[in-house]
Amino acid sequence: MTSKKNKVQSVGIGMTPTTSEFGSFIRARRLELDLGQVLLAKEAGLAQTLVSMIEIGKRKYLNNQQLDRLAKVLQCDVEELRKRMPVKHVAQPTTELGKLIRSRREELGLSLSVFAKKMKITLQRAKHLEIRKNPSIRYDFVELLATVLDLDLSVLGKFAGTTQKKTKSELGQLVRTRRKELAISIKDLAQKLNVSRQFVNQIEFGQCRLSENDEMIIKLAQVLELDINRLEVLRPERRLKQMENANPLGGFLAAKRLELRLTQREVSERAEIASSLLSGVETGRFHPSPKLLKKLTTILKCQIPSELITPPSDRKGFTTERETPLGQLVTTRRLELKFSQAEVARRANTSISVISSIERGTYRIGGQMVKRLSKALEFEIPIKFIPTPKQRGDREPNKKGSHLNLSDQNLVDLERIKELSDIRVNNEAVRKALKLLRILLEKQNDKYTVCLHKDKNIIELEFLF
Repeated sequence: MTSKKNKVQSVGIGMTPTTSEFGSFIRARRLELDLGQVLLAKEAGLAQTLVSMIEIGKRKYLNNQQLDRLAKVLQCDVEELRKRMPVKHVAQPTTELGKLIRSRREELGLSLSVFAKKMKITLQRAKHLEIRKNPSIRYDFVELLATVLDLDLSVLGKFAGTTQKKTKSELGQLVRTRRKELAISIKDLAQKLNVSRQFVNQIEFGQCRLSENDEMIIKLAQVLELDINRLEVLRPERRLKQMENANPLGGFLAAKRLELRLTQREVSERAEIASSLLSGVETGRFHPSPKLLKKLTTILKCQIPSELITPPSDRKGFTTERETPLGQLVTTRRLELKFSQAEVARRANTSISVISSIERGTYRIGGQMVKRLSKALEFEIPIKFIPTPKQRGDREPNKKGSHLNLSDQNLVDLERIKELSDIRVNNEAVRKALKLLRILLEKQNDKYTVCLHKDKNIIELEFLF
């Protein structure tokens, strides 16, 4: 036992063995200079535990500043330390997002610490961004990351949010792709559209009937900054449904348009016609003129089979009989002038659907429309052909002797009466008198004294015929 105590110990004997070349070199150099770990750590500005861990091999790496200070205290070249320090293994990113972040960071010459500072996150989290297995990032993180890496938002937008199931809807895929390009979450898009998140999901998965919702298509185009034509052309359900019920000619034209992925708006603009006219042609409500057919065949790059072009008398449902006197009058006069509904619509500065509705008796016609229609048809429409609109609560005037008492429920559509009579007044009593005059003309009574009450003042008008 005594011989062992008196035996001269070599360097490193009695200490925890080192397991690395780096630690062994530092320990040997320290002992050569007769420096304890505490003194070495103090002069090098390091923690004593750090020096101990380096010597025994539990800590393998030091940064450049630590190496410089340690080399100065150990009186050796810093390269002597650096070449003995193991090559630091840098974890490589495995996801497309991680690879993009690292390559762009290195391209900009940003160290990981500088990148972390700009992102206002810890160094550990900055590392995690590059090497983590999750292929996506939060929406609220995308904009800052795009700014730091000087990238367009659309480049990082596709990585935003969780990975969703694939959609079979072309329209839904377009909405989803554009939403991600703009880094807009489903929640944010729902708020911008004033709908629920479930509704946005239904749009992206093609589970809602956007084929009938023109207003939502317009909103989507505005919020997602998309050309509305791109959205409209991806709504084939509505077009196909119409084609099923259309006449053969309309179905043929609609099919050709969809093959070319053109919207009704694009075709109508090229043909210089109203989109409502093209819609009517495709659904069989209108039959195109030879001139229009020629335009459409040029635009759609097709030849129309002769059997699809039928004369008016052979068309299904073709008739000149109308249910209302006004509709019959307009139809008869139009055919006398050999005008199409499109021509009358153009002359009256309105749409074909309005003229069609007037002829069918489903349109509530106003005074201005009467004037325009009379001018278009080149004759004055008699007032007796213009139906008085009925509203809930309307009832017949109460007749007492030679007086006619008129309740407020009879006084409807006063502005239209003013337009028909070419009188512009603001006096409420006169307006009511005009309404009463209309009723008297229709009733064709001989004589009435009219009593109109306004704020307990009585105005009497006498009409003689």
